[in-house]
Amino acid sequence: MGRSTGRFLAAVIDLPFDPTLVLGPLTLTWHALFGSLGIVGGAAIGIALIRQRVSFADAYAIALSGVLGGLIGSRLFHVAEAWGPIYSRDPLSALQVWNGGASVIGGIVGGLAAGLVAMGRSRVAVGWTFDRAVIGLPVGMAVGRIGDIINGEHWATACSGVAWCVRYTAPNSPGQRDSVHPAVAYELLCDLAIVAILLALLPWSDRQRRHPQLPFVFLGLYGIARLALSAFRLDPLFAFGMSQAQLFSMLFIALAVAALAWLRRRGPTIAM
Repeated sequence: MGRSTGRFLAAVIDLPFDPTLVLGPLTLTWHALFGSLGIVGGAAIGIALIRQRVSFADAYAIALSGVLGGLIGSRLFHVAEAWGPIYSRDPLSALQVWNGGASVIGGIVGGLAAGLVAMGRSRVAVGWTFDRAVIGLPVGMAVGRIGDIINGEHWATACSGVAWCVRYTAPNSPGQRDSVHPAVAYELLCDLAIVAILLALLPWSDRQRRHPQLPFVFLGLYGIARLALSAFRLDPLFAFGMSQAQLFSMLFIALAVAALAWLRRRGPTIAM
Protein backbone atom coordinates (compact mmCIF):
# COMPACT_ATOMS: atom_id res chain seq x y z
CA MET A 1 0.00 0.00 0.00
CA GLY A 2 1.15 3.57 -0.44
CA ARG A 3 0.32 7.25 -0.16
CA SER A 4 1.87 10.36 -1.63
CA THR A 5 3.94 12.58 0.67
CA GLY A 6 5.35 15.56 -1.21
CA ARG A 7 7.53 14.39 -4.05
CA PHE A 8 8.08 10.94 -2.50
CA LEU A 9 5.87 7.92 -2.84
CA ALA A 10 5.63 6.46 0.65
CA ALA A 11 4.94 2.77 0.90
CA VAL A 12 5.08 -0.04 3.40
CA ILE A 13 6.21 -3.53 2.45
CA ASP A 14 4.50 -6.10 4.65
CA LEU A 15 6.71 -9.04 5.62
CA PRO A 16 4.34 -11.88 6.62
CA PHE A 17 6.98 -14.52 7.33
CA ASP A 18 6.76 -16.75 10.37
CA PRO A 19 10.23 -16.88 11.95
CA THR A 20 9.98 -20.67 12.29
CA LEU A 21 10.66 -22.80 9.25
CA VAL A 22 9.43 -26.41 9.19
CA LEU A 23 11.22 -28.73 6.78
CA GLY A 24 9.68 -32.14 7.31
CA PRO A 25 10.87 -33.38 10.70
CA LEU A 26 13.26 -30.45 11.03
CA THR A 27 12.21 -27.20 12.70
CA LEU A 28 14.52 -24.20 12.61
CA THR A 29 14.48 -20.45 12.10
CA TRP A 30 15.14 -18.59 8.89
CA HIS A 31 18.02 -16.96 10.73
CA ALA A 32 19.61 -20.35 11.44
CA LEU A 33 19.06 -21.55 7.87
CA PHE A 34 20.65 -18.58 6.16
CA GLY A 35 23.31 -18.29 8.84
CA SER A 36 24.37 -21.85 8.05
CA LEU A 37 24.24 -21.21 4.31
CA GLY A 38 26.34 -18.10 4.84
CA ILE A 39 28.97 -20.04 6.76
CA VAL A 40 29.19 -22.72 4.07
CA GLY A 41 29.10 -20.23 1.19
CA GLY A 42 31.65 -17.88 2.71
CA ALA A 43 34.02 -20.73 3.53
CA ALA A 44 33.66 -22.16 0.01
CA ILE A 45 34.46 -18.78 -1.58
CA GLY A 46 37.48 -18.33 0.68
CA ILE A 47 38.79 -21.80 -0.17
CA ALA A 48 38.25 -21.28 -3.90
CA LEU A 49 40.15 -17.98 -3.89
CA ILE A 50 43.28 -19.42 -2.23
CA ARG A 51 43.46 -22.81 -3.97
CA GLN A 52 45.82 -21.43 -6.63
CA ARG A 53 48.71 -21.58 -4.15
CA VAL A 54 47.35 -23.43 -1.11
CA SER A 55 46.65 -27.16 -0.88
CA PHE A 56 43.07 -28.21 -0.28
CA ALA A 57 43.99 -29.62 3.14
CA ASP A 58 45.54 -26.33 4.27
CA ALA A 59 42.74 -24.28 2.71
CA TYR A 60 40.11 -26.40 4.47
CA ALA A 61 41.95 -26.11 7.80
CA ILE A 62 42.15 -22.33 7.45
CA ALA A 63 38.46 -22.06 6.56
CA LEU A 64 37.40 -24.37 9.39
CA SER A 65 39.47 -22.41 11.89
CA GLY A 66 37.94 -19.17 10.68
CA VAL A 67 34.42 -20.60 11.02
CA LEU A 68 35.01 -21.96 14.52
CA GLY A 69 36.71 -18.75 15.63
CA GLY A 70 33.86 -16.74 14.18
CA LEU A 71 31.23 -18.79 15.98
CA ILE A 72 33.05 -18.52 19.31
CA GLY A 73 33.70 -14.80 18.91
CA SER A 74 30.12 -14.19 17.83
CA ARG A 75 28.74 -15.86 20.94
CA LEU A 76 31.21 -14.21 23.33
CA PHE A 77 30.48 -10.73 22.01
CA HIS A 78 26.74 -11.36 22.18
CA VAL A 79 26.97 -12.52 25.78
CA ALA A 80 29.07 -9.48 26.69
CA GLU A 81 26.56 -7.17 25.02
CA ALA A 82 23.52 -8.78 26.66
CA TRP A 83 25.11 -9.64 30.01
CA GLY A 84 23.20 -7.13 32.11
CA PRO A 85 19.63 -7.67 30.93
CA ILE A 86 19.87 -11.41 30.19
CA TYR A 87 22.85 -13.43 31.35
CA SER A 88 23.73 -11.79 34.67
CA ARG A 89 20.65 -13.41 36.21
CA ASP A 90 21.45 -16.85 34.80
CA PRO A 91 25.11 -17.10 33.69
CA LEU A 92 24.77 -20.74 32.64
CA SER A 93 22.25 -19.73 29.98
CA ALA A 94 25.18 -18.18 28.11
CA LEU A 95 26.12 -21.75 27.17
CA GLN A 96 22.71 -22.47 25.65
CA VAL A 97 23.69 -21.60 22.10
CA TRP A 98 20.64 -23.41 20.73
CA ASN A 99 18.49 -20.56 22.06
CA GLY A 100 20.13 -18.14 19.65
CA GLY A 101 22.17 -15.02 20.21
CA ALA A 102 25.11 -13.94 18.07
CA SER A 103 27.12 -10.84 17.22
CA VAL A 104 28.40 -10.10 13.72
CA ILE A 105 31.13 -7.93 15.21
CA GLY A 106 32.35 -10.83 17.34
CA GLY A 107 32.20 -13.14 14.35
CA ILE A 108 34.48 -10.81 12.41
CA VAL A 109 37.02 -10.52 15.24
CA GLY A 110 37.03 -14.24 16.04
CA GLY A 111 37.02 -15.36 12.42
CA LEU A 112 39.90 -13.14 11.33
CA ALA A 113 42.01 -13.95 14.38
CA ALA A 114 41.51 -17.72 14.15
CA GLY A 115 42.05 -17.74 10.40
CA LEU A 116 45.30 -15.81 10.75
CA VAL A 117 46.58 -18.24 13.40
CA ALA A 118 45.73 -21.18 11.13
CA MET A 119 47.59 -19.58 8.23
CA GLY A 120 50.67 -19.20 10.39
CA ARG A 121 50.52 -22.83 11.44
CA SER A 122 50.02 -24.02 7.87
CA ARG A 123 53.11 -22.12 6.74
CA VAL A 124 51.39 -20.68 3.70
CA ALA A 125 52.21 -17.24 2.27
CA VAL A 126 50.15 -15.39 4.86
CA GLY A 127 49.85 -12.08 3.04
CA TRP A 128 48.72 -13.53 -0.27
CA THR A 129 46.40 -16.04 1.42
CA PHE A 130 44.85 -13.61 3.89
CA ASP A 131 44.15 -11.05 1.16
CA ARG A 132 41.99 -13.60 -0.65
CA ALA A 133 40.49 -15.64 2.16
CA VAL A 134 39.02 -12.54 3.81
CA ILE A 135 36.67 -12.03 0.84
CA GLY A 136 34.66 -15.04 1.95
CA LEU A 137 33.73 -13.22 5.18
CA PRO A 138 31.49 -10.47 3.73
CA VAL A 139 30.00 -13.06 1.36
CA GLY A 140 28.90 -15.18 4.30
CA MET A 141 27.68 -12.12 6.18
CA ALA A 142 25.52 -11.03 3.23
CA VAL A 143 23.87 -14.44 2.95
CA GLY A 144 23.24 -14.54 6.69
CA ARG A 145 21.52 -11.16 6.57
CA ILE A 146 18.78 -12.64 4.38
CA GLY A 147 17.61 -14.64 7.39
CA ASP A 148 17.74 -11.52 9.55
CA ILE A 149 15.51 -9.67 7.10
CA ILE A 150 12.94 -12.48 7.15
CA ASN A 151 12.98 -12.98 10.93
CA GLY A 152 13.08 -9.33 11.97
CA GLU A 153 15.02 -9.71 15.23
CA HIS A 154 17.06 -6.55 14.69
CA TRP A 155 14.90 -3.52 15.39
CA ALA A 156 15.23 -0.34 13.36
CA THR A 157 14.15 3.28 13.40
CA ALA A 158 10.83 4.57 12.07
CA CYS A 159 10.59 4.92 8.30
CA SER A 160 8.55 7.24 6.12
CA GLY A 161 8.80 9.03 2.79
CA VAL A 162 10.46 6.20 0.87
CA ALA A 163 9.13 3.21 -1.04
CA TRP A 164 10.91 0.47 0.90
CA CYS A 165 9.75 0.82 4.52
CA VAL A 166 8.86 -2.53 6.05
CA ARG A 167 6.73 -3.94 8.86
CA TYR A 168 6.35 -7.46 10.19
CA THR A 169 2.83 -8.85 10.25
CA ALA A 170 3.20 -12.52 11.24
CA PRO A 171 1.80 -13.13 14.75
CA ASN A 172 4.93 -14.98 15.90
CA SER A 173 7.39 -12.57 14.34
CA PRO A 174 9.73 -10.68 16.71
CA GLY A 175 9.84 -7.89 14.13
CA GLN A 176 8.29 -4.47 14.55
CA ARG A 177 4.65 -3.91 13.70
CA ASP A 178 5.23 -0.26 12.76
CA SER A 179 6.80 1.04 9.56
CA VAL A 180 10.60 0.87 9.94
CA HIS A 181 13.76 1.00 7.86
CA PRO A 182 15.02 -2.38 6.59
CA ALA A 183 18.34 -1.73 8.33
CA VAL A 184 19.73 -5.24 7.89
CA ALA A 185 18.85 -5.08 4.18
CA TYR A 186 20.96 -1.91 3.99
CA GLU A 187 23.80 -3.84 5.61
CA LEU A 188 23.37 -6.72 3.15
CA LEU A 189 23.85 -4.26 0.28
CA CYS A 190 26.93 -2.82 2.00
CA ASP A 191 28.36 -6.34 2.42
CA LEU A 192 27.92 -7.02 -1.30
CA ALA A 193 29.52 -3.69 -2.17
CA ILE A 194 32.50 -4.56 0.04
CA VAL A 195 32.85 -7.93 -1.72
CA ALA A 196 32.94 -6.14 -5.10
CA ILE A 197 35.53 -3.64 -3.87
CA LEU A 198 37.80 -6.32 -2.42
CA LEU A 199 37.66 -8.36 -5.62
CA ALA A 200 38.48 -5.26 -7.65
CA LEU A 201 41.44 -4.48 -5.38
CA LEU A 202 43.08 -7.91 -5.67
CA PRO A 203 45.27 -6.93 -8.68
CA TRP A 204 46.24 -3.70 -6.90
CA SER A 205 47.19 -5.61 -3.79
CA ASP A 206 49.41 -7.94 -5.79
CA ARG A 207 51.14 -5.02 -7.52
CA GLN A 208 51.77 -3.24 -4.23
CA ARG A 209 53.26 -6.40 -2.70
CA ARG A 210 52.55 -5.09 0.79
CA HIS A 211 50.72 -7.98 2.40
CA PRO A 212 48.26 -8.47 3.93
CA GLN A 213 46.29 -5.38 3.04
CA LEU A 214 42.74 -6.38 2.11
CA PRO A 215 41.78 -7.58 5.61
CA PHE A 216 42.39 -4.01 6.80
CA VAL A 217 40.52 -2.59 3.81
CA PHE A 218 37.62 -4.86 4.77
CA LEU A 219 37.70 -3.72 8.40
CA GLY A 220 37.79 -0.07 7.39
CA LEU A 221 34.97 -0.36 4.88
CA TYR A 222 32.77 -2.42 7.18
CA GLY A 223 33.48 -0.09 10.08
CA ILE A 224 32.42 2.94 8.04
CA ALA A 225 29.30 1.18 6.75
CA ARG A 226 28.20 -0.14 10.13
CA LEU A 227 28.85 3.18 11.83
CA ALA A 228 26.72 4.96 9.24
CA LEU A 229 23.96 2.34 9.50
CA SER A 230 23.76 2.76 13.28
CA ALA A 231 21.50 5.74 12.54
CA PHE A 232 18.88 3.25 11.33
CA ARG A 233 19.25 0.66 14.11
CA LEU A 234 17.98 0.46 17.68
CA ASP A 235 20.91 -1.29 19.32
CA PRO A 236 21.43 -1.35 23.11
CA LEU A 237 24.17 0.80 24.59
CA PHE A 238 27.32 -1.14 25.42
CA ALA A 239 30.02 1.24 26.68
CA PHE A 240 30.91 4.95 26.60
CA GLY A 241 27.39 5.81 25.48
CA MET A 242 27.75 3.73 22.32
CA SER A 243 26.47 0.39 21.09
CA GLN A 244 28.91 -2.49 20.72
CA ALA A 245 28.74 -2.11 16.94
CA GLN A 246 29.50 1.63 17.07
CA LEU A 247 32.43 1.15 19.43
CA PHE A 248 34.06 -1.63 17.46
CA SER A 249 33.33 0.04 14.12
CA MET A 250 35.40 2.99 15.30
CA LEU A 251 38.16 0.60 16.41
CA PHE A 252 38.02 -1.17 13.03
CA ILE A 253 38.41 2.14 11.20
CA ALA A 254 41.29 3.26 13.41
CA LEU A 255 43.06 -0.10 13.01
CA ALA A 256 42.58 -0.06 9.25
CA VAL A 257 43.96 3.46 8.83
CA ALA A 258 46.95 2.78 11.08
CA ALA A 259 47.79 -0.60 9.53
CA LEU A 260 47.49 0.55 5.91
CA ALA A 261 49.58 3.65 6.64
CA TRP A 262 52.25 1.52 8.30
CA LEU A 263 52.29 -0.94 5.40
CA ARG A 264 52.69 1.91 2.96
CA ARG A 265 55.68 3.33 4.85
CA ARG A 266 57.19 -0.12 5.16
CA GLY A 267 57.35 -0.51 1.39
CA PRO A 268 57.10 -3.60 -0.82
CA THR A 269 57.79 -7.02 0.63
CA ILE A 270 59.82 -9.66 -1.14
CA ALA A 271 57.98 -12.86 -0.31
CA MET A 272 54.56 -13.44 -1.86
